Amino acid sequence: MLLLTFVCLTYLTTANAVTLGTAAASDWGYWTASILKVDAVNSSIYTHTCGGVLLNTTGYGNSDRLWILSSARCFAENQITADWRVEVGRRHILDDDPSTVQLKPVSRIIRYPTYDINDYQVNDIALVKMGSRVSLNSRVGVAFLPSRTNENYVGRDCYLSGWGKLNSFDEDTAPEFILGGRAMQIADTFTISNADCSSQYPAIVNTMVCAMRSETEYPSPCGERDYGSPLICNAGSVNSPIYRAAGISTGQWPGQNCGDNSLTPIPLFTRVAPFITWIQDTVTNN
Repeated sequence: MLLLTFVCLTYLTTANAVTLGTAAASDWGYWTASILKVDAVNSSIYTHTCGGVLLNTTGYGNSDRLWILSSARCFAENQITADWRVEVGRRHILDDDPSTVQLKPVSRIIRYPTYDINDYQVNDIALVKMGSRVSLNSRVGVAFLPSRTNENYVGRDCYLSGWGKLNSFDEDTAPEFILGGRAMQIADTFTISNADCSSQYPAIVNTMVCAMRSETEYPSPCGERDYGSPLICNAGSVNSPIYRAAGISTGQWPGQNCGDNSLTPIPLFTRVAPFITWIQDTVTNN
């Protein structure tokens, strides 16, 4: 058992991101989506607000290349579809290459029916339907759903991706953010069993999963703009990878930092596998 010690349009470039990552190569992290919300004052401005993952839903109705999996918490205060956009293909905030970056309207926002914003990570999962299909290319691709409801990826290579801040102490206007924090970051990590994670989270349930790189390194989502950022695991081999959506970044527990200092616990994610029947039924019927 692991020993886990818990020591107590126009885009605004304000975003949080995963910590302990590196800038993603142009053809890596291709499943990652940016979910943008309209500015409250200027309707021509959209800001990166949450992350998401482009799902492979082939075989479930007419749903292929239309659905993003994200965090229900992202839409706790606003579920008006006209206020949201989805973007895929971007690697850098300043990257506007129309041959790779695709901006889509949102036609449906569907949160898990029993999600409760006051219950932190429990059932924190949502589906976002885009108004038109994305085109797949070297920078835009899909991640597969887990193959069964009890599938886990303990010991598998996993990856967490997102944009913006690089550590707990950055401000959105800090020089390191302005100069270097706008590239999508991707961090290597791996999931651990709930039994091992329970030393920090005694109330952990099967709809949650923990991930870490080592006993001292916890690549983590960093703040509310990383709600929905995907945790993707390779269920295949090095030579024949199968990238599956293992987790979704969720609301942090009170006092949780960004995984980059000794005071933070391991990050918790919503485990995707227990929700695959709901996901399949939702994309088929909507």
